[in-house]
Amino acid sequence: MQQKKNLFLPGREAPPLKNVHFLILVLLSISLFGCESEEQGFKETIPADRIDYIVHQEEVEHGRVLFYVPDLRGDQPAKASFEALFMKKNLFGWEPTFDRGGTSGTLEGNQYSQYLPKYSPKSPFPMLFGEITNPAIEKIKIEYGNTPSVIDPKIVTKNDKTFWFVFVEEPEEKETYIIKGYTNSDELIETITQESD
Repeated sequence: MQQKKNLFLPGREAPPLKNVHFLILVLLSISLFGCESEEQGFKETIPADRIDYIVHQEEVEHGRVLFYVPDLRGDQPAKASFEALFMKKNLFGWEPTFDRGGTSGTLEGNQYSQYLPKYSPKSPFPMLFGEITNPAIEKIKIEYGNTPSVIDPKIVTKNDKTFWFVFVEEPEEKETYIIKGYTNSDELIETITQESD
């Protein structure tokens, strides 16, 4: 008869199954608790940005991209009305990066855009993103290059914000993006341009 191989330390028996279940339950609880306090964790990690509230979190390979409304109150109010920031996940939690920027809805227009360059090697940037202030705009098309190529950004509507974003390839030289806002029936409402830095 073949003897069972001990996968644990020599001279030790395997832990009872109920202990394994308890350990799994504890780890699951920690994981769920971490999800509930994540937004607070982001705010504590980047207090200088004065986040009023987070509108959307986009999960990416090495972390999250936060889209948020900055706190416009206080002695040094934010200059933008809507901002994005790449938060890198590390062993101890979240780490802010220089991959960030914002748009301001104070200009007259139906949509606003911003090109955010890549600074962190783990970042999914460069990213084009913008806010849509005209509810008639339901589609965005972005054209670039000599061919031209067309990309459809992701559009998100949450709380009182409608915005779009798309991660783009890092251009070898300055690139001009032509951003077109359409109604649901493909009627063009507005065209704006955005240059890479």
